Amino acid sequence: MKKIFVSKVLAVMTLLLSANFVIASEITVTVPDVKGAAKSAASAAKEDVETSVDNVKTGAKNVKTKAEDSKRKTKKVFTGQTIDINNATKTELKSIPGIGEAYSTKIIAGRPYTDISDLKTRKVIPAAVYEKIKPAIVVQ
Repeated sequence: MKKIFVSKVLAVMTLLLSANFVIASEITVTVPDVKGAAKSAASAAKEDVETSVDNVKTGAKNVKTKAEDSKRKTKKVFTGQTIDINNATKTELKSIPGIGEAYSTKIIAGRPYTDISDLKTRKVIPAAVYEKIKPAIVVQ
């Protein structure tokens, strides 16, 4: 009985071993092309960066152009209407080409004026600025 049992165990073990060999021989392992994938990913990333850089450059040019357009649009131009320097508000004075925040404050602080030349003689504004704004101002 022992011989039969041993022979059956050996037969079963032989079958198991042969099945493992068959299974092992049918397994195929595929290795991905990592080098090629890395190259294509790097190429795509480089293209994305170049596109981003181009977009930033274009955006910077647009901002610069808009800033230049804004400067052109806000340039003060004398319209022919004169402003009384004794009664004008700060905003009205700042609307005169050549007069900004500082000069408008100084003009208001130096009131009253008897003549427009008082701006120059009292050294409220420089002579060059006075000559530029002279046609736009009056004293009443």
